[in-house]
Amino acid sequence: MFQISSEPLDVRALSAAIVGSSSGALVTFEGWVRDENEGQKVESLEYQVYHALATSEGKKLLAETLKKFDIHKISAVHREGHLAIGDIAVWIGVTAGHRGAAFDACCYIIDEIKNRLPIWKKEHYTTGPSSWVYCSDHEHHDDHNDSHHQDSIKIDESEYYCRQLELPDVGIEGQQKLKEAKVVVVGAGGLGCPALTYLATAGVGEIKVIDHDTVTTSNLHRQSLFTSANLGENKAHAAKKRLLAMNPLIDVTTVSEALSAENARSLIAGYDIVLDCTDNLKTKYILNDTCYLSGAPLVLAGIHQWQGVLHTFLPKTSETRENSGCFRCLSQEMPADDCVGSCIDSGVIGVIPGLVGGLQALEALRLILTSSAPTSATHSALIDLRTLSVVKIKRKRNFACPLCGDSPGITDIWPETYEIESNSDSIAEFEIDYEDFRKQSNDFVALDVRSLTQRSATDAITDGFTKDMRHIPQTDIETFRALGDEQKYLLVCQHGISSRHLAATLQAAGQSNFYSLIGGLTKVAQQSAN
Repeated sequence: MFQISSEPLDVRALSAAIVGSSSGALVTFEGWVRDENEGQKVESLEYQVYHALATSEGKKLLAETLKKFDIHKISAVHREGHLAIGDIAVWIGVTAGHRGAAFDACCYIIDEIKNRLPIWKKEHYTTGPSSWVYCSDHEHHDDHNDSHHQDSIKIDESEYYCRQLELPDVGIEGQQKLKEAKVVVVGAGGLGCPALTYLATAGVGEIKVIDHDTVTTSNLHRQSLFTSANLGENKAHAAKKRLLAMNPLIDVTTVSEALSAENARSLIAGYDIVLDCTDNLKTKYILNDTCYLSGAPLVLAGIHQWQGVLHTFLPKTSETRENSGCFRCLSQEMPADDCVGSCIDSGVIGVIPGLVGGLQALEALRLILTSSAPTSATHSALIDLRTLSVVKIKRKRNFACPLCGDSPGITDIWPETYEIESNSDSIAEFEIDYEDFRKQSNDFVALDVRSLTQRSATDAITDGFTKDMRHIPQTDIETFRALGDEQKYLLVCQHGISSRHLAATLQAAGQSNFYSLIGGLTKVAQQSAN
């Protein structure tokens, strides 16, 4: 339901009209009249509406939104006439099974109302003349400047894509394929930012960005879609704004909740290609299984320090997929997420995910433009960016694979399939708790295995704990091996992950006198505070 109202809004009644027992979430937006804008004191607002066009376009917008998002009901009302400070100028309500879909639909409607509906706003100030406000960006303009602004944002499609139209594999026909393509990108971080940039600017017609995380300062050196102005914002929403600024000719939708076994099918339904740009192993297995069962190509990548890996898994109906298998063929059982180091523990320089994420976009574009499968559909690409070398390893289907093998056990996406005990929950014999270490500290020599950067970022408690420790970076494996077996050594890192891996490596090499501090310095700080 879309309507223009000259009367104050009863938001309780509006909400009640769209709430049903099948809905798990109601998301509403209220736009209020405020008393200040851009440094000028406002005493009231005035809205003028072209009724026939606004009503028809509003109804069309809500119908589009119902098709675009997995939601139940929508209602949107915009006021007209003279409004006082504190009045509700626009109200939007969306119900859905999940809050993420309702939130994304609500944001979409807000943006589209501003851009598409013939509704004009006039601000009346406490001092000085009143002024009409161009609603799409809330900047003050006179009539001449409004016209100039609207003209300046019109982009000629053929001119925008003119350079890639010259490519034999693109041309007009290929550009139309890109325009009709629909791609999901899961993760708008180090891999996702470059992948999204090149998909958007190539002209992929519809892109869905899925990310529940927010922008932090440590993201900015490698996640190129964000600036310091985006700190604290949801990554998917911040990415959308930047992508549409780069290419307003495409559609971008966002999901601000984490992808899970419960929502994976619905989130990728109707899309042509899925890109996994996460650093989360559980998510990678969920996407692998969901894409295989849904028949969607999956472009999956990962990085570790100076190295990257790239795989493309085609639908199960593809002959290539039949011969080259799926992600589970490489590792049938899903390992715990903490079996590999994250960017926090291992470090990362922005160009590495930038290059690997760009390759993900390239593989997706090739899938859209050409009928032949990319090399990464049959060979896993292992990329060493120190030496600029690429090793391609041919993949083969594992006939015992629980997903794509001859007798598959995974035939649907069941949440319990992805519940696994993390390594940190399973205590190895060579791991010691902080309290136990304190009781027998005289038996050990503690070694700080963090990098210099990590050592500079600790607090007073952990500084006191580590100040007398010998420092040997975890990467200096030869020094650890040369320590001998006469003394017991306790390896200490920030979270207990790197030290666990290092201790396990040394133990496997026969050096059973190396141990790891459970939970690392993070646990030390927690237990010391109690």
